[in-house]
Amino acid sequence: MITGHPKKNKRLVIFVYVIFLFLLVVWILYALFGHQIVRAIYEIKSIDKLSMACLILFATFFIFLIISRLLSTWNLLDLFVAASASTALLFSSGLILKKILSEPLWHWNAHRLAWTFSLMHGYKLYYPADSGPMLSLLAGPLQPLTYLPATLVNSPMLALIFASFISVCFYFLPVLWLHIGKNLLDPRKLLFVLYAFLCFCLFTFISPALTYSAFAVYADAPALGFGAVSCAILCYRRHKESIPSLMLSALFSVFAVWTKQTLIPLLFALPAYVLLTDGYRCFKRYMLCLCFSAVAVSALFLWVFNAQNLLFNMVAVPSRTPWKFSANRIIALLTATYHLIKECFLFAVILIFYSVYQLSVSSNVPNKLKAWLSSNHWTMLAIVSLFMVPTSVLGRVRLGGDVNTLSPTVYFLVAAVTLALIKFTSGLPSSTRLMQRVAKFLLVLLITGLIYVNVPKFSAVHTVLDNLSSNEQKVAYEYAKNHRGEVYFPTNPLSSLLAEGKLYHHARGLLERERSGFRVSAEHFQAHIPTNIRLVAFQSHRSSTGKYVLNYLPEFSKRVTIDELPGWIAYTRE
Repeated sequence: MITGHPKKNKRLVIFVYVIFLFLLVVWILYALFGHQIVRAIYEIKSIDKLSMACLILFATFFIFLIISRLLSTWNLLDLFVAASASTALLFSSGLILKKILSEPLWHWNAHRLAWTFSLMHGYKLYYPADSGPMLSLLAGPLQPLTYLPATLVNSPMLALIFASFISVCFYFLPVLWLHIGKNLLDPRKLLFVLYAFLCFCLFTFISPALTYSAFAVYADAPALGFGAVSCAILCYRRHKESIPSLMLSALFSVFAVWTKQTLIPLLFALPAYVLLTDGYRCFKRYMLCLCFSAVAVSALFLWVFNAQNLLFNMVAVPSRTPWKFSANRIIALLTATYHLIKECFLFAVILIFYSVYQLSVSSNVPNKLKAWLSSNHWTMLAIVSLFMVPTSVLGRVRLGGDVNTLSPTVYFLVAAVTLALIKFTSGLPSSTRLMQRVAKFLLVLLITGLIYVNVPKFSAVHTVLDNLSSNEQKVAYEYAKNHRGEVYFPTNPLSSLLAEGKLYHHARGLLERERSGFRVSAEHFQAHIPTNIRLVAFQSHRSSTGKYVLNYLPEFSKRVTIDELPGWIAYTRE
């Protein structure tokens, strides 16, 4: 019988905890690779199955001994917190793996990665209005540069998986640094730091904007990551007026803007925070570092990538993109604002309630605002999030602006919430025993609820894995390799680039240019399609975008069926 005395029950609880973790790992592995695992087990000989069973039992016992040793001084409630955090860690890892593996199935990732691969095939990153292959190139030059490691792989599917992994690293690791800070050497504090970070991971999966940005091969994850690194350097610098630290923070802020233009409010948010917390002298130093970094990095990029071409693609084309939602711009802005509020509402409410709670118990009340802001690093991220609201709304209201345009506001807001959670748990030791128990119970309840909400996202994992071997990028790549210079895939430029070494127009790039008032001429179009073109093919569910290129190819009006391209729409000459 389990009693309330930790010493009498601890080994039993730890043993149950280890068994639970083992079962959870088995469930996640089965959810991800179920059919393959079952098939492999049936193919193993009986003696090998016995050896495997013994190995699993030995490993479970060994893990039990290690965990029992590490947690020998912990009370039962802390063990339950650790158990819930371990569960969330395994669950989040499984979800992240599933999302990375599913990214090759989304054609936009291949289109964006083609920009990076084009650099390795001798193409420029930016072209003037009347030359060069048309891609949707509205982001800064650091977007394609950050994905350069993916070019080490020559398979479109593996390259996309690698590129999505790069996005995950940019998105999560800087936030992990913000959470760990100076708590690395304290196991008990590290538990709650890990707990808060796992909440950030699970919050990511319940936010469409953050899920998009965390895994897509696009400018979002690198830009957000650079911004978070800039914040982390400011948070954990040893000396407030240290020029190297201020310069590094300023440099990463500029990198964020040169990755995605909508993060430009970061250049105003961080100086505002420094002014509020560290005074005018430190603010002046930081502004000098920021100005120097901005001028140096901007001059370098404008020189390397041709200032006229770069500004045309990064400024002129986006600024002339029409708005959506409504012809009335006020209604359009209100609609985009509603979308942002819907994404931020839960996190904003949590942060407001925590701010009221902390101000009510803190001795550093608003008359000591500077001290309160300095001792609460989460306020920096909250300020950055607030500054990001205008560009998030303006990005969403533009035609083609998807939900990811809201991520700069949501990302820093969620990070502020989970950092505030660390601040809350750090104050537990000074609280009454009842308060500690209630708080820890609520923490377990929170992360259990987040896991429960995200359980449906494990569905259809086997479908993702089955589709990887026959996804459209691989099909187009194989067909283009066997018919070099003869087939034009207007929605699959990466496949043609890897198969033939040639970059062709992307239908969306052509369409965006026309919407912005820079319609591509017939001569320009003909210069960047296959020289011996005999076939135009695209997936049936992208027929509206794919058919746009037929305006330039009116002679391709005969629809045909290609056995090697099942489910594709294909046209040849009459």
